[in-house]
Amino acid sequence: MVFGPAVGAPVLVGYAATVAVLLAVTASAGAALDLAGVLRIAAALWPALHQVPLLVGGQDPLGALPLLPTFLLLAAVAVAAGWASARLGWTSVRRLWWLVAAFALVHGLLGGAVAATGPAAAVSVSPGLAIAGCASAAAVAAAIGAVAVAGPERVLSEFVPAWAVAGVRAGLFSVTALLAAGGAVLALALAMSATTVHGLYAVWPGGAGPGLTLLSLAYLPNAMIAGLAWLAGPGFSIGAVSVTPLDATGGALPGVPLLAAMPEPGSTPWRALVFVLPLAVGLLAGYVVRARVPATDLTARLHAAVLAGAVAAGLCLVLAAVTGGRLGGGEFDPVRLPPVPLAVAVFGWIALPAGLLLAVATIADRRRSGGRPGG
Repeated sequence: MVFGPAVGAPVLVGYAATVAVLLAVTASAGAALDLAGVLRIAAALWPALHQVPLLVGGQDPLGALPLLPTFLLLAAVAVAAGWASARLGWTSVRRLWWLVAAFALVHGLLGGAVAATGPAAAVSVSPGLAIAGCASAAAVAAAIGAVAVAGPERVLSEFVPAWAVAGVRAGLFSVTALLAAGGAVLALALAMSATTVHGLYAVWPGGAGPGLTLLSLAYLPNAMIAGLAWLAGPGFSIGAVSVTPLDATGGALPGVPLLAAMPEPGSTPWRALVFVLPLAVGLLAGYVVRARVPATDLTARLHAAVLAGAVAAGLCLVLAAVTGGRLGGGEFDPVRLPPVPLAVAVFGWIALPAGLLLAVATIADRRRSGGRPGG
């Protein structure tokens, strides 16, 4: 009686939340309420909740989807998987695999069914892509939730040495800190552009305010990841508009208040000061490794620093690939966050400062302890 409620709850909650949001948007726009139509559209959006690209009108690709609904759904999956693993007392990978597979199977089959039946003619998706995308997203979320409850170090220690566990932990910390830095940069830019935000609201009809706010909130995680890509160096682009810390090209942008944070066009060398943020994150990753790997083993510490950079780079590559995408073929299409350049930049920002700090700290630790250099 554990698998059923655990696997089914996120599905029901996700669908109910989608229906509620669609009803709120319909009401705020002053459109006639069609409950049956809203229920059909909510079902059609199931693959989109897992970041599976859609075809609008059968031909216009839409891949740059809002991430907030996805994160909320996957958080529900992670919580449900963690609850199930705790109730079942499963801590080994051999058992957790079955739990992860159950979530992946249900989400994948639902995605394929929605794509095959086509409940909304205006929105379509490849059944194979829907199955693979929904199953993969659910599997990742379920694995995170189950491993978090079972104990990451206990699970990882079945396969890897202690320094690798420290490296993974430092890599996860680095991505979290980089996202927080991206969010801080975004918040500062929005605060400095308050007049522009107000002006964008004024351009739209009076009843569009709640819808614009909801749209901005839905794309807030996308904007944070774009902020991460910007402060790491590679930057991002929306249509013809391209921005990096050192340069920005102007052009047309959607009239969404969240985009008021976009940097002004032109070359601005002083913005390179933001590189202090990823550098600081790399140094902090070094401290995370230093606290968990003995000073007697410099090689293990340096290996952990490299692994932290690789983990952070891999996660940022996935985030960039998910955040970017086509935007319906219009003048704002596509949204690009270069995944490979971003991954390379993040690896350098994390592995190099962390490795340098660990090399220096190891010498200092050994001197304090009276140990001999080596390792």
